[in-house]
Amino acid sequence: MTFEIKFTEDELRTVRQILEQELETVHAELRRTHNMDYKEQVRHRIEAISHSLHAIEDASAGSQKGEYVSA
Repeated sequence: MTFEIKFTEDELRTVRQILEQELETVHAELRRTHNMDYKEQVRHRIEAISHSLHAIEDASAGSQKGEYVSA
């Protein structure tokens, strides 16, 4: 499945900030939990958020308009 999403510079900045805040929250949750199954779920969430942040950084670096296109 392929998606194309276009953000303005302000929207992209907001999405990035939200993801960064969520990543901090999830890291704290990982440190607090003792349930190994839940820890694994949290680790997967961290990976997904990190991947999304990297994709945004890569896309915004390649676009002068600040548009993000996910393939």
